[in-house]
Amino acid sequence: MAEVAYSQKCDEELQVLGQLLQSTQRYEFIGAYYRGLAAFKSGGGDLSYTQRLFEQASEFAPAQYRARAILALGAVGWYRGDIDAQLQHCLSALRIEQADYYTRIEASRHVALIHSLEGDHRRAVEQLEALYPIARHFARVNPRLYFDLLNSLAVEYVGCGRIQEAEAAIRPVLVSPLARTIKEYRETAAEIAEQQSSKAIIVVALPQDAPDESEEGPRPLTLSEPLTPARLPLAPPSPMPARLLTCAPIHGPPFRT
Repeated sequence: MAEVAYSQKCDEELQVLGQLLQSTQRYEFIGAYYRGLAAFKSGGGDLSYTQRLFEQASEFAPAQYRARAILALGAVGWYRGDIDAQLQHCLSALRIEQADYYTRIEASRHVALIHSLEGDHRRAVEQLEALYPIARHFARVNPRLYFDLLNSLAVEYVGCGRIQEAEAAIRPVLVSPLARTIKEYRETAAEIAEQQSSKAIIVVALPQDAPDESEEGPRPLTLSEPLTPARLPLAPPSPMPARLLTCAPIHGPPFRT
């Protein structure tokens, strides 16, 4: 239930479920993890309070959730502008043998997006495309993970100027129910639409040395030229694009995303 609440961005419900889990001895620190996700609010919440909850979970929760909490701490670092901390937390989460498929895929996605922040969009695209078959395999049990990957891939395609591929990547995301609650998906689609509409068709008449009766008039030269520079998505209170990294991690079996 907590996984579903998080995937649908129902923070109040997630907070209640986290408190219920935290009130039990067995699931106390798993509850701290979910309360941290509720407080995180896609990077717009109290990051200091969120960090304390994730730190509790990263130290005392079962190994699978320790890995998730460590990855979530990396997301806190991301929104604070500390990319080195983000990278180190991703690597630390991957070193935990019990880390589940979600943690491994999401940590790898975060590493790809760090390359994007460094300006290497091509490398980011290559790594995200390599993750795509795996995320698609788990799409039924973890649709949020799959759509987050597609969203990031669409943003990176825009960064590479591959607008048609960006539109194809975001299309299945927009028809999903999650598109109604996750604004980052809609913002990515709007960015792609803006890039498409900013193309101007310029017709230039090429001079000819002599008239050719086989042609009706001057041969046109069609140029597709952007009227506005490509923009990365709007960022949180740090210089990093928000739509690349939508929230902190959620997850799959034995509990669901």
